[in-house]
Amino acid sequence: MALFSKQSAQCALHIADDNLGARRAAEAGDFSLRIGRTAIVAGRLGLLLGATALAGFPVYCGSAHAQVVINHDGAPGDDGASAFGDSDGDNGDPGGNSTFTNNAPISTAGTAAFVGSAKGGNGGDGGTVIHATALPPFVELEGGDGGDGGAGGVVDITNTAVLQTSGGSAGGIIANASGGNGGDGGWAASLGLSDGGVGGRGGNGGTATVTTAAGSNITTTGDLANGMSAISDGGNGGDGGFGGAIGSGDGGDGGAGGYGGPASVDNAGTVLTQGAFSKGILVRSAGGVGGTHENA
Repeated sequence: MALFSKQSAQCALHIADDNLGARRAAEAGDFSLRIGRTAIVAGRLGLLLGATALAGFPVYCGSAHAQVVINHDGAPGDDGASAFGDSDGDNGDPGGNSTFTNNAPISTAGTAAFVGSAKGGNGGDGGTVIHATALPPFVELEGGDGGDGGAGGVVDITNTAVLQTSGGSAGGIIANASGGNGGDGGWAASLGLSDGGVGGRGGNGGTATVTTAAGSNITTTGDLANGMSAISDGGNGGDGGFGGAIGSGDGGDGGAGGYGGPASVDNAGTVLTQGAFSKGILVRSAGGVGGTHENA
């Protein structure tokens, strides 16, 4: 009997996944480190399991009950400071690159099995500007503009294994490369002239791609639990800020919505959904909704 059987190596990897959480949410730059540590532990467990098999003890190998999340979302922009004068929100950062191939069986309850995300960060809100004194000078004030949403990045994920989920909204595979929402414009108030800040523009969608091999088998049992989803929506524009004044005030314009980006699914496996409103495959590239103009 071989000391390192294929079965024992697979069991070791699954146990290492469960114990170290290598298939849980991966922070940017940290996922490779976790995989490396998992491989070391998997090797050590392989030795132990092989020796256990030689000794005649049973070896049980179950599915990896852990969610795989590859997350490289962009960071949100900071809000503008509330001060006397113009104080704009910062732009959101663009999404990164989430590329990964899952070869291990996954079973989850209440969460999606395999998620790749590279959404753009939301823009920061504009700051509030107030001049509340009755003494001159009565200068024109403008609320801070909202920051623009970051563009979506690249999600390219592949599945070759069995995925099973239960519970509402627990999809099999989700790839999301949507743009971030624009920040809202800040409001301004004074006894003279004031204008509300302009809402930030929504970020454009990136590229979302899902590929499955012939060995892929996806089953969802909950409601609103799609088998596979590839989404690259444009972000929504931020709302304009309020402008109030005894003299003259004007609300800010809303920001434009971002454009949807490329989204695709190439399925060579099997997809089964059993719940209500659960689509087998959803591919969506929708433009974002523009923000509203705020009245003075």
